[in-house]
Amino acid sequence: MLKLDSLAVFYGQVQALHGVSLRVGQGEIVALLGANGAGKSTTLRTIIGLLRPASGAIELLGQPIHGLSPERIAARGIALVPEGRRVFPGFTVEGNLELAGLAAGQSARQIQQGIDRVLHIFPALAARRRQYAWSLSGGEQQMMVIGRGLMAEPKLLMLDEPSLGLAPLLVEEVFRVIRQIRESGTTVLLVEQNAAMALEVANRAYVLELGRVVLEGSAAELADSQLIQASYLGGGEGEEL
Repeated sequence: MLKLDSLAVFYGQVQALHGVSLRVGQGEIVALLGANGAGKSTTLRTIIGLLRPASGAIELLGQPIHGLSPERIAARGIALVPEGRRVFPGFTVEGNLELAGLAAGQSARQIQQGIDRVLHIFPALAARRRQYAWSLSGGEQQMMVIGRGLMAEPKLLMLDEPSLGLAPLLVEEVFRVIRQIRESGTTVLLVEQNAAMALEVANRAYVLELGRVVLEGSAAELADSQLIQASYLGGGEGEEL
């Protein structure tokens, strides 16, 4: 479905990505792991068109998208849920979801169907559908922004650190939802600080280090990797992905 081929990306004179290549197949969950500053969020921002690669190519369903605007890339079927719970605090849960549908150019009927679908996936939000976003807990806000990403029915949903700052029980809920999203037919590219959980839910994974892919394989293979175990599954106090 998604193919990145030898991407080079710069911030001014500083090179952030060095020849990054990866593949995301239809119906997969692919995890992108690495320490802070490894280039994970830069990769997502480049895919969605917020950054332009200096060289390399990005294809979606065999068609190049690296020269398109973010709006046109979104229209092709990619949605990004960025790091941090960026809610519209002065709007209700329903209002936040409705705005996402309007941004996608949906009809009133499509928007209502999308809201009903999101509230079915996130039962906790259904009881709070008329609450303002600022009044939700952190976990509920995270569920809502994932739901916002689903409103346009994307072919590929990209999630940037969806469990960041959440309590363990809410992390479990977020990953339950990620599995459900994949089962509903949406492909997922996941950047996640919790490597153990990411590798449990993913089909395959890539590890970035200083803007380069240093390891790739099935989730099971990476979970058994000594590098992954030492760096992300119990080694290094205070380390984050």
